[in-house]
Amino acid sequence: EITASYTANEERTLYYNREESDGKPNRIPAIATAPNGDIFAISDHRPCGNDIGFGEVDLVCRLLLEKKNTWTESRTIADGLGHINDGIWKLGFGDPAIVADRESNKVLVMSVCGNVTCHNGNYGAGTAETPENPNRVSRLYIEHNGEKWVYGQPEEVTYNIYPLFKDKDDKVHVATLFIGAGKICQSRVVKKGEYYRLYCAVWAKRNPDDQHHNYVIYSDDFGQTWHLLGDLGYENAPSKWGNEPKCEELPDGTVVLSSRK
Repeated sequence: EITASYTANEERTLYYNREESDGKPNRIPAIATAPNGDIFAISDHRPCGNDIGFGEVDLVCRLLLEKKNTWTESRTIADGLGHINDGIWKLGFGDPAIVADRESNKVLVMSVCGNVTCHNGNYGAGTAETPENPNRVSRLYIEHNGEKWVYGQPEEVTYNIYPLFKDKDDKVHVATLFIGAGKICQSRVVKKGEYYRLYCAVWAKRNPDDQHHNYVIYSDDFGQTWHLLGDLGYENAPSKWGNEPKCEELPDGTVVLSSRK
């Protein structure tokens, strides 16, 4: 039996919403604990006041240092530019999903990025008038160097993910997607080489019928490469019309997908 108590006070408030943050909301929290006991609390910060596709969205992080038992000040770890620049994917970063590897003091953060709303991505259907612009995906690593945590720069991995949803005949089954925010599940059972397997739940939509559904993808190299778990196609998806998916692993290795419908 576990008993927990919590008393709200200002010292325990990590992020404020619109009224206390100059009208710029913080949303979509994600949290993970590293093997050394440090805790990462990440949120998306919305200078544009809205989601990806409406302007600047940033990822911000606060760190609870276990030895000091105190939260660091918020720092921006993925700074959305909010305007066209040398890469559309840099315009905004949101909906963080995080995992701290249980053995290596290495942290992975996956997020949505870019300048298109999720329903309007058009992977595989670009034209000269409307170039291909899917709901994009970024990856960021944080590693401990023995003295402190070092925050890497976000990198675009859109085309590491979307080709998983092409069949053997090169037919595209997913026009747009995002990885479910919050926790990335790390297996306690499956280990391939250096790392235990990672699982991410995915929201996906196919065109032109707008049917959204869910998949699970997995990685055996801590987010460098990804694979589809199960069969491709709307009819084979574990959740039809599912939204905001999460996944978890049962003690026997079974993967459970939870989805809002």
